[in-house]
Amino acid sequence: MSAKLPPVVRIKLFNCEECSPITENANLYRPFSSLEGEVWMQSPKELNINSIHMSLQGLESTRVVDRPAPVYDIVEHQSSERIDQNLEIESIQITDGLQNTWTYIFNFYFIIPPVSKELSHSVPAVCQSLPPSFQAGEYRINKRDQPKLYSQAIIQYLLQASIEYYDTAIETEVLRRVTASKDINILPYSEPPPPTNTSDYPDEFIASATSSLRLYRLTPRVGTLTASIEEPKPLVYSNSISTSATETTLRISLEGFTLNLERLQRLSIRVKSGIRAKTFYSAKPITCMPNQSDLALKSLLRLHDDVIKLEEQPYGKLEWEPSWSTLLRIQIAPAQALPPSFCSVLVARSHSLLTR
Repeated sequence: MSAKLPPVVRIKLFNCEECSPITENANLYRPFSSLEGEVWMQSPKELNINSIHMSLQGLESTRVVDRPAPVYDIVEHQSSERIDQNLEIESIQITDGLQNTWTYIFNFYFIIPPVSKELSHSVPAVCQSLPPSFQAGEYRINKRDQPKLYSQAIIQYLLQASIEYYDTAIETEVLRRVTASKDINILPYSEPPPPTNTSDYPDEFIASATSSLRLYRLTPRVGTLTASIEEPKPLVYSNSISTSATETTLRISLEGFTLNLERLQRLSIRVKSGIRAKTFYSAKPITCMPNQSDLALKSLLRLHDDVIKLEEQPYGKLEWEPSWSTLLRIQIAPAQALPPSFCSVLVARSHSLLTR
């Protein structure tokens, strides 16, 4: 190392089954997991360490953008600390002499808490649990003379090291500081939510729909078709399984049908489906689980909408009941693991099934 270069700091995490629950992703941490490791600082010259400070920080942040690009108008920026743990380090291991490089090593140890730090009583209890690491959408970065903007929610957890030292090669004692940080991917366990009463949210869910039935385009109507679907069971993930699947039942009912049973049995149905991921984010603390009707009422609430496509499913040789109805088993198996549904101080994430 050149003597003119500043010290280089690296944070190294230990990877051991005894430290944290076993997961397929070694970089994924759960509540009660331990974060154990070392901080290495290498310098081309000998240093006099004054203080070492380690912290585990959790922060969720939102920016609400009021006008579309290219003119941005930030209405309000809000952030909330979820974890704030600090550690002062006293024990240091020093290695010197190799290629004129001095190495300073110290250990740290943290436990990820199961819940957030104490929050305002106005935040619902369901929104006070520790949320997962999360980012919705991409960063929007403008020119250098403009601020860095992003109109989505970000939940980050960081290990941060701050080291203050004196350069022994300089006669005048000048206190200097060097820092380093490392992202920590946290995924808390979450309980499956209770079934949703869809009638309470008419603008949010459509559990049944009716349309005219034609055998071909531009041909006369042969009846009406009503499709109704049940709420599927939640997708469940575990430490050892990174994919999950569930299913639901789609009921197809016909009315005013003018075809005989033999021709009816030759009908085939193709179902296209997807998972709608809704991320609500706000520049003010959330006082209840948000829904789409709140968007017009709360000016600082925004929605990031996304759809994860599922495989199209064909159905033939259907068994029709005397009431001219049949049941279809809809498989729900997303290719990638989905973030859990959650609610926090500024962000709420939920999922629903789309079929057509």
